[in-house]
Amino acid sequence: MTESQGPGVGVVRATPPPSRKRAWIVGLLGVLLLTAVPLVWWLLVERESRAARRAVASGRYPDAEAAIARWLRYAPGAIEPILLKTRMAITENRLTQAVEIFRGIKASRPPGSEAELVGAILGAKIGWISEAEPILSRAFQRAREPDPLLDEALAKVYLESYDFPRAQAVIERWRQDAPDDPKPYLWRAEIDSRQSGGAAGLINDYREALQRAPKLAKARLGLAEQLRLAHRSAEASAEYAEYLLLRPDDPAGHLGASLNAVEIGDEDAATRHLERALVLDPGNAQAHKERGEIELRRGRAEAALLHLDRAVALDPYDVPIRYSRGMVLNRLGKADAARAEQVAANRLRADNDRLTALQTKLLVAPRDVVLQLQMARWMFDHGQPREGVRWAEKILKESPFHAETSRLLAGHYERLGNPGLARFYRLNADSSPSSR
Repeated sequence: MTESQGPGVGVVRATPPPSRKRAWIVGLLGVLLLTAVPLVWWLLVERESRAARRAVASGRYPDAEAAIARWLRYAPGAIEPILLKTRMAITENRLTQAVEIFRGIKASRPPGSEAELVGAILGAKIGWISEAEPILSRAFQRAREPDPLLDEALAKVYLESYDFPRAQAVIERWRQDAPDDPKPYLWRAEIDSRQSGGAAGLINDYREALQRAPKLAKARLGLAEQLRLAHRSAEASAEYAEYLLLRPDDPAGHLGASLNAVEIGDEDAATRHLERALVLDPGNAQAHKERGEIELRRGRAEAALLHLDRAVALDPYDVPIRYSRGMVLNRLGKADAARAEQVAANRLRADNDRLTALQTKLLVAPRDVVLQLQMARWMFDHGQPREGVRWAEKILKESPFHAETSRLLAGHYERLGNPGLARFYRLNADSSPSSR
């Protein structure tokens, strides 16, 4: 006991034993420690998650990878860093890796969740269009923050299904969400070219893309082609030259440059570009056609016919090639062969008119299975089997047991000598309710 003296009053105050005092201090420190550890952990997770998001937003992917790795060390069961890493892999078009990363998510993917959305974006990228579309569409409608990856995925879905009006609306949002990205302008140009859009709009889109990415080869070639088609030959020459600096061994660049050189009357330059194109790609039907026409103008009809025979063998469905070959045959006095070539050209022109009409109908009704099947048949019948397969597979993704489509693919794989796939599609056709 100790005594404390005040002015006229004596106060007695108890002092706790040292052991009790130490226990109280230790307990207090324990409480502070238990409170501090979660706080420090939260601060570390928050620091790395912010660093990862900032790095992804600014395109610093190596920094983002490092921050995500630290984030996962502090929070090994977290879903968000895995989703962010998946998004990053999709952005860089590392799709196989993106699938593997996404498989690392063990939790459920409830409707409306970020996990469901990322899965749909990835699905659209790898071709699961019908499964991805409703998820992407709902997310697009309720989005409150810019999400260029969502915009791109949904635009791809609509483009592949010929739903151009909705694709254009999504691309417009994408352009606003990612003002520095050249791709929305390239995709808008793609729609305009499929719909026979005006040259002015296409040229503007390619220029906009090049302002954002001056070395974007696809935009440079597209601009050169549109300037050539608009007969702005001097500008086109400059753009072809720029493109060939970027892609000196691309036959398409040399072919375009040769066509432009013909238009300005520089046949020697045209010949040089064509010879280079044929060295790079001996199976280029258009290059053989143009080379044959140059030979014909130079009065060498026999040499012209050799190139045009080769062009027809490579692409028997091209109308201008058949027309040019008919002219050469006529020049050589082979009237019957020339008339036969003219008949073939007229038949192919009528076929192309049917294709144009079919494409116009698809613009109005992009989900019409009958029209899609007609498109697939046209592609198979006109030497474009890859496009035929793409259209047929699109139908089967939406209608898995569509008998006519399955039979079409079965016939295709039989012709290729692939009995396994042919049998699979035959069985699929026989399983269709319409076949019972």
